[in-house]
Amino acid sequence: MLLDELSSTVKRLSQLDKKETAIQDAEKKAKNDSDYSTLTSDFHESMRKLKYAHEELGYSLSDDTLQLLDDSLSKLQETIDAGVVDEDKLSTTKQQINRRLNPALSREWKDFYGKKTNSVVGKLATVGSLAPDKSHIDAIRENISDSGDWSTLSDKVNATTTKIMRFKYSIEEVDKIEEELNLNDDIKQFISLVTREKAKITDLNEEILSWIKQENLEDKFTIRFR
Repeated sequence: MLLDELSSTVKRLSQLDKKETAIQDAEKKAKNDSDYSTLTSDFHESMRKLKYAHEELGYSLSDDTLQLLDDSLSKLQETIDAGVVDEDKLSTTKQQINRRLNPALSREWKDFYGKKTNSVVGKLATVGSLAPDKSHIDAIRENISDSGDWSTLSDKVNATTTKIMRFKYSIEEVDKIEEELNLNDDIKQFISLVTREKAKITDLNEEILSWIKQENLEDKFTIRFR
């Protein structure tokens, strides 16, 4: 009688253990599936940013980062070669993307952004003092300043516009403002000197004086001793 009860108890415990193992396996599979889904979603978003930056801003990656990108894509595919997410391969792929690829993408965008905005910010400083809507100039400057972080460029600023799209529009807006002001090279150089407080009386010529009068800008400029 006792042996029968013990045998029955062992059998029930074995069944419970199998159920617990199945539950744990299911939970692990669900976590792996979720992690893989997040990883591929983030990777796809990076591809979208790269495509937009290349087509709209002339952005290009170095050969080393392109190779790292291709290798990461291959690893993502290998992770599900068996039809399910391979936990070990998933871990390796996450490390490559998070520790190597993403830092490389951020670093190269930062370099590109610095070079791209250097002339734009200088141009904005030149035309900003002449543009009629100063708040608009400040908004453009803020939008450009807010575009240096690769990881946030997909963030939406409204229903249809992301930060990287706004960055492109801001650059175009600066060019448009400059075009509307109709400045030749001498005038641009003079305004740049004024902006940097480097302008001298001798920098004025007849063409610049004529432009100042024509645009009714006499009250925009002051003269002072050093």
